[in-house]
Amino acid sequence: MLRMSKLGLPAITSASLMMAFALSTPAMAAAVTQESGPAGSASIATPPNIITTQYTCDLSAYGSSAPVTVSATLAFAGSVAPGNPLGVTLNTPSVTLPSSVLGSLSGVTSFDLAANVSAQHATAASVPLSGTSPVSGTLTGLPASKATGSVKFPSTGTGVITVPAKSLTFTPHQSHGTSAAITCTTSATTQDISVTATTAVVGTTGPEYKCVTTVDGASSAIMAHVPMTVTSAGGHATGKTDTVTLAAGTGAYPSAATSPSFAADLPVHGAQPGKIALSTAISDLMSPVVRASGHLSLTKAGTDQILTPETFTMRFAVKPTGVSAPVPVVIACTMGTSPAPVGLTIKVAQGPAQSQSGSGGSGNGGQPEGSGQPLGTGLQQETGQSQGIPLAVRVPQGAPATGGGSGPGADLAMAVGGLAMALAGGGLVLIGRRRRRLDN
Repeated sequence: MLRMSKLGLPAITSASLMMAFALSTPAMAAAVTQESGPAGSASIATPPNIITTQYTCDLSAYGSSAPVTVSATLAFAGSVAPGNPLGVTLNTPSVTLPSSVLGSLSGVTSFDLAANVSAQHATAASVPLSGTSPVSGTLTGLPASKATGSVKFPSTGTGVITVPAKSLTFTPHQSHGTSAAITCTTSATTQDISVTATTAVVGTTGPEYKCVTTVDGASSAIMAHVPMTVTSAGGHATGKTDTVTLAAGTGAYPSAATSPSFAADLPVHGAQPGKIALSTAISDLMSPVVRASGHLSLTKAGTDQILTPETFTMRFAVKPTGVSAPVPVVIACTMGTSPAPVGLTIKVAQGPAQSQSGSGGSGNGGQPEGSGQPLGTGLQQETGQSQGIPLAVRVPQGAPATGGGSGPGADLAMAVGGLAMALAGGGLVLIGRRRRRLDN
């Protein structure tokens, strides 16, 4: 009996075509052509390779002629830098065993799971997968198990992993020794899954990030550039709270993604030192731009520099047909430059005196260090530039409800288009356009 599902190459190809031609609106495309020049972003959240296969397990070593079946899910990314390990995981759910077999396994404390998949154009012809799962409480069967391994592709080009594994081996361990192994086999037709090995840093402008994609615990990495803008709206005065919004061209999430989310921190240097915590659930999987907002309490007059994120994290899960639980995917990107470029510079004016107390860190509802300052109005915002990286910044007037930094369209001044790549880190391009300073 065979049941296989694969979520990977066709979906990646589709995403690539979509991202290669998609500017979100004609107005945005025109703005890019007129003000920013050629620019775009690539999707780093493309679907992973997930292959589920059903196996038949032989229990004759324990006196049972009735075999049991178990499904196994292989998962790995679709792209990796040459010479870097590409992680591969294999997961099996728990399986109930006949009572006659359980009697022979009395005293088992753990099971080892081992398997192999083949590889081409790699440093080794096979990828050994192994892992140990402890047994807790009363043994009812094979426990849910995970086996992991990795493979390296030494040169740029296309590598291959041949799936599924031909067999699975469960080895029970007892405190006094090892019992007979349980072997599970499949008659599934093998298929070659391509993996792109590339040294290219996707994109040409902006801060460089190392993006590590982890599919069900197995990781791979690639370098990328990130397009983003930082905007602010709110009280524009000491004693008020600004809403700060980051718009990042991460690319669209996979159409099959569940529970997608984005999180980042914006460092703040100056009058309100600290970090602004940003997080958002993704409601539009097709949007290539992620917008996340946080709060900056303005309690001191002076200048603040809001930096672009040193790190950001994208999360989602994929549940292919035949898989009992969604496969988690985490994309964690870390900037290679320190400090991060300035995304926005604001000048906070001191206002009328007013009693105020409290202290603490800024961002996400906290207060900056020091006592309260006189309140007032007035705020200037400027296009932030650092290390030759232009960041498009626009400061609309009024409270967040009047537009703020999270509105779509011309306020963003961001191009979202063209480069797409496979999961192992994906690709991003930082774009920026210089805009006139707007007086509030």
